[in-house]
Amino acid sequence: MSNARRVLHVVPYFEGADAYGGIPRVAAGLTRALVDRGHEITVCTTDARDARRRHPGSGHVLLSHAGVRTLVFRNLHNRLAFDQVFLAPGAWLWLTRHVQDFDLLHLHGHRHLCNEVAASAARAAGVPYVLHANGTLPRIERRQRLKVIYDRLVADATVHGCARALAVSAAEEAQYCAAGLDNGRIALLPNGVDLAEFEGLANRGEAATARRGWRSDGNGRHTLRERLGIDGAPLVAFLGKATPRKEVATLVDALDRDGLHSAHLVVAGSDMGGLAAARSRARALRIEGRVHFIGPLEGRARLQPLHEADVVAYPGQDEIFGLVAFEALLCGTPVVVADDSGCGEWIGGQGLGETVPPGDPGALADRLARVLRDRRSAAAQVRRGQRWIRENLTWSRLAAELEQVYEGMLESLVVGR
Repeated sequence: MSNARRVLHVVPYFEGADAYGGIPRVAAGLTRALVDRGHEITVCTTDARDARRRHPGSGHVLLSHAGVRTLVFRNLHNRLAFDQVFLAPGAWLWLTRHVQDFDLLHLHGHRHLCNEVAASAARAAGVPYVLHANGTLPRIERRQRLKVIYDRLVADATVHGCARALAVSAAEEAQYCAAGLDNGRIALLPNGVDLAEFEGLANRGEAATARRGWRSDGNGRHTLRERLGIDGAPLVAFLGKATPRKEVATLVDALDRDGLHSAHLVVAGSDMGGLAAARSRARALRIEGRVHFIGPLEGRARLQPLHEADVVAYPGQDEIFGLVAFEALLCGTPVVVADDSGCGEWIGGQGLGETVPPGDPGALADRLARVLRDRRSAAAQVRRGQRWIRENLTWSRLAAELEQVYEGMLESLVVGR
């Protein structure tokens, strides 16, 4: 362990907010692992949970979990928070008063006011901060004109004022460079996984699934296949925050191609504007009976479709890392991902799964069908993937690497004074 540091992590949504994607899990994994290495970690977050629910500690409440001190501030409007508009004045006030109490700040995500307030206060107090955008840097998808205005008013200053920027892939390194950061301020740190979540998932099958404690639907049926009425048909799964760029409609389209006419698709995750087109496409193709939209899943329940599927598809554009693909491999399931950015970079580059161009249903159908046909090759990719993840993506290893980023940043600031 290097010098023990007092580090403030700022994140708009934290552990339990799986509806917002992978950032809550990343922040939770990193902060716990840093505590294990002897650092004093505080998290400033909001009570955002999903479109309807708030964190049970909503309000200015100090919680302690696994040694991580967590301040949960109330959003003025929960639905606006689900639309990525986080209005938490209590957090802003606390940040302006307490940023100077820490050695450094670690900002998760991009374009939310908690980051902007924290970054502004840190610059005024001379406290360095790390920006960990995790794929949120480019102006893609919704509200692009508003993002231009917001960036010019406040967010560009947050980016340009960071002492270090963490990139989860080479694709994200390029995004930081395009935003005006030099390579000397960018550090590569992939996302990690909590291996303990996947204990007991090595043996696949109905009996093993029931023993692992998947919750029954009240009729004694435990498996997802049983609940959806899928017998021996091939099952393709998608899990994630369903924005338009996730290409769920393309995945539905692929289901009507050669090699997949008997397959079923299960789509799990919160709808953030990407499911209307997918539902419409399923109706147009008259395959509604083979496409199952099951909504968001939380905690370990999100692993059930990943484990029971024959293949997991993650075909979205601009997927800067793709945590779900790695979770699927740890569940014992092969993956097919888009090849255009970070997810394809890691999965394809390491030979852990199949890659396809985004937005091409024919190519996607071909790769999915290939995986379903050649189970032996797919199983070999899964085994290779599991070994690689255990060697490279544990939170303990990544926290040690992050610690070196922190120390290098602080040392360079001392030298520069």
